[in-house]
Amino acid sequence: LHVFLILQVAFVFLFFSCSQSKLISYILPIIPALSILTAHALYTHPAFQSRAFYILLTCTACFLLFALYGFGKYDKRTTLPISKILHARAKPSDIIVHYQRFYHDLPFYMKRTMTVVGWKNELRFGISHQENAKQWMIEEGQFSDAWNSPKRVWAILERDQWHTFSKRY
Repeated sequence: LHVFLILQVAFVFLFFSCSQSKLISYILPIIPALSILTAHALYTHPAFQSRAFYILLTCTACFLLFALYGFGKYDKRTTLPISKILHARAKPSDIIVHYQRFYHDLPFYMKRTMTVVGWKNELRFGISHQENAKQWMIEEGQFSDAWNSPKRVWAILERDQWHTFSKRY
């Protein structure tokens, strides 16, 4: 059991540390394993309880300092302000597009499925296992057709993409 839990912690931590996209929730699966390992160590080694406690306290403090340092650099932007504008102006029949990026919180705030143009990255695995992915994961040509159609299309993109986007469309 110990080996399995240690491997679980190590695998999850290393795998998601190497991931190109980093979401805070990726680290959550190690917490139950760490909790069980910690509780077991404190319970089964009473002779080392105080020593184990201080080791645990030191490790926890180091982890928290590392986490605070890392999360300080984490992208804290949110699409909540954009979603409020879209709620007020977009109709249910309008198409809302994530352009060459996927903003994870926007579908949550909007409570609707979004179209994604030219972006796969962390969504690649899910796309390969979802039958209707081609309906909402589209390429530039399909987007161009939608953009030039009579339908209203809202494109959500980064500021540094605006110049290129405005020339193209």
